Amino acid sequence: FYLDSSTSVAVQWETDMATTASVIEWGEAQVDDNRKLGATFVLGPKGGTQARVHEARLCDLVPGTTLQYRVGVDGAFSDTYTYTTIDPAATELTALVVGDSRGGNDTLADLVSLAVPHDPQLVIHTGDMVNIGSSLPDWADLYDHVPELASIPMVSVHGNHEYLAEEFFGMVASPGDEEYFSLDIGPMHLAVLNDSRDPQDMEGQAAWLDQDLAKTSAPFKVVATHKPMYSSGTHGGEGVTHGKVVPVLDTHGVHLV
Repeated sequence: FYLDSSTSVAVQWETDMATTASVIEWGEAQVDDNRKLGATFVLGPKGGTQARVHEARLCDLVPGTTLQYRVGVDGAFSDTYTYTTIDPAATELTALVVGDSRGGNDTLADLVSLAVPHDPQLVIHTGDMVNIGSSLPDWADLYDHVPELASIPMVSVHGNHEYLAEEFFGMVASPGDEEYFSLDIGPMHLAVLNDSRDPQDMEGQAAWLDQDLAKTSAPFKVVATHKPMYSSGTHGGEGVTHGKVVPVLDTHGVHLV
């Protein structure tokens, strides 16, 4: 998503290194009703493994409407995909929540396939999307396993295995700094935190979260993190994170974390 989930969406795709043109076409009746140029950038070091990524942001879409789209260049467009914008007046929302796939992409693919018949409007990945955040082959394998994401938007949480790598920020499309942000998605207000930084950084994020949740009147308030607030294992329940964030969750009556 990008900005307003009911009227905008960010689309990313990868091509060979020589393809520098970034074009997206979309429409309700015809796929080529609208046309826009996107942006392109290269990830990875010179002389090493690289990937050319393209990104286009569509705005002023009609809420609750199914559109067709395709990406590429004249004479070499992708298949045509469909995407339905979020209806802000909806009282229900179906989402698939996954996490820690870390190379277990066959399992991730099975989960997404099982969810598709239930018509999820989004996927929330709670981090550790890949085993090594800077590994472009890891990212390629992830997305190759879930082609359904061409029609289902994904909200991505930064996990410790993403390592704040440039490749993470290049392979996801989120609002703001892509580390912590919020979105209104139908009846849900979703706030995303990055708890993989130094625990002391959570003080600033907790203050931001407090202000963010104070402004929403959404029926459902959800906060997505990588590490759980409570855990019997070695991850989660960290003193600083727990101490700073949990009181904010309680104060604002967050329904799900």
